[in-house]
Amino acid sequence: FPVTIVSYGGIEKFVENLAIGLSKHFKDEVKFDVYIPKRLEQPNKKYDFSIIETSYIEGSKSKESPATFINEVKNIIDSSSDKPDIIWSQSEWSAKAFFKSKYPVICNMHASSGWEHGK
Repeated sequence: FPVTIVSYGGIEKFVENLAIGLSKHFKDEVKFDVYIPKRLEQPNKKYDFSIIETSYIEGSKSKESPATFINEVKNIIDSSSDKPDIIWSQSEWSAKAFFKSKYPVICNMHASSGWEHGK
């Protein structure tokens, strides 16, 4: 299904593409949330899925480590009464915060990351 990609801040365009595609394809069958860094500018577009904005501002602007964002997302999920069936994380470094949780994690593997199998 064709999807228009609209960039709305710290989230990568392909993540938005996936979220828009899933929401259009599954409609009311699947509920999902997208966690993003705090937006400095608000988008004009409305989405069919929940966007949860953290207090973390994108590292290129705040100079804070992206690990701060991932830990904040983990804390939001852990403290929420609405628990996920699965977590999709954009990379293996960001998924590490979720490995000790009880939720299955799907993530991309980046060749430049220095990931060691089994760690």
